[in-house]
Amino acid sequence: MILCLALVGKMFGGYLYGVYSDSTTKNIVVDTLYQNLDEIRSNLPMVLDEYTTWEEVDFDGSAMLYSYTVKVSDLNDGDKRALISQIRNANTKPVCENPEIATVINTGIDYRYIYNDLNGSRIGSFVVSREICNGL
Repeated sequence: MILCLALVGKMFGGYLYGVYSDSTTKNIVVDTLYQNLDEIRSNLPMVLDEYTTWEEVDFDGSAMLYSYTVKVSDLNDGDKRALISQIRNANTKPVCENPEIATVINTGIDYRYIYNDLNGSRIGSFVVSREICNGL
């Protein structure tokens, strides 16, 4: 699961970094995010590792939303919290340090990661924001 967030940033954020690295504005970033959604969606669902499938991507104008299915089921609440905590702890710093994603996050756009189990039940979610990255 560690690779999933870096892969997302490389695939999606790379479009922004390559084109706008010297003059990014929030409006340009927002427009670019909307423009690239269909291309990214055409590659989904995508198996990222033996446990994780990237199911959906969306953008609501203020956050990128990534939805994953994890090959687990029937987790109790404590196990769900532990799994999300482990995923968040393993991935937040690499996401913040990824230059392509930093281009987006530095404009105030958040990255939201949502994880569901095989039954479609929510395991949990977390946000990576400019404030979180600045606090690392």
